[in-house]
Amino acid sequence: MKLSISNLAWPVEETDWCLDQLVKHNIKGVELAPLKVFDSWDSVNEESIKAVRNKYERVGLKISSFQAITYAVNDLALLGDRVKVDNFLQHMDKVAFLLSELGGENAVFGSPGLRVNNEYNTQELSELFIRIDRVFSKYKVNFVLETVPNYYGCKLLNRIEQTEAFLSSLKLSNVSRHFDSGCQYLSNDLEDIIRCNDFISKSKHLHISEVDLNNFVNPSQYNSNITAQVKEYYEGNWCVLEINDKNYSRECFLQSMSNFIKLFSYKQ
Repeated sequence: MKLSISNLAWPVEETDWCLDQLVKHNIKGVELAPLKVFDSWDSVNEESIKAVRNKYERVGLKISSFQAITYAVNDLALLGDRVKVDNFLQHMDKVAFLLSELGGENAVFGSPGLRVNNEYNTQELSELFIRIDRVFSKYKVNFVLETVPNYYGCKLLNRIEQTEAFLSSLKLSNVSRHFDSGCQYLSNDLEDIIRCNDFISKSKHLHISEVDLNNFVNPSQYNSNITAQVKEYYEGNWCVLEINDKNYSRECFLQSMSNFIKLFSYKQ
């Protein structure tokens, strides 16, 4: 398991300094919110992809994964509206292609704004995920489903019990589970240790987060407690610290990174 940090953690103007700090502290990867490195989805082309890829290769960091993959995209839906569902699948093709071109592995799908209705047809949702699986299989990357809690407005698959039951009912090769410590804390999933450990063991990707993506200067008790479970059960390649830049300072960033390393690095 290698450590990565989301680029949501710093303002764009602090990118170079933060990347240097990641390298100095032996962090191996960066998770990208694509629109913090590209001006828009329409601006993604061969030239801009090459520029981003070269930038991260030059500093010696791997692009581990994507998040915020539907940010600033309109007219998308998971269910109901056929045109918007097709738009969603076309956008997922762009995401999967871009992830593959940048050498990443997993695209994290949270998008609570697309998951506000808990009334759904299971067959329709299953057919959508089969189509998503085909898209990501084509590019040999993964779509990983984040179990986003009701706290963030998500009504669809917002507990790991529901997510596990749904994904286990389908034969999918490139759609998998994603575990987020903050989300699972807010949905009370962490209380069921056996189910939690089973879900972690099946997850291809993992976020460590605080509520509201607050910094990691003072990690919550649930994040301190889950360290041993992650190290014992998680078999994915990347463990990613997800924080935002709302109260960014260089001091807070360095302390957050240091605490993340102390808790989740195998080199204690």
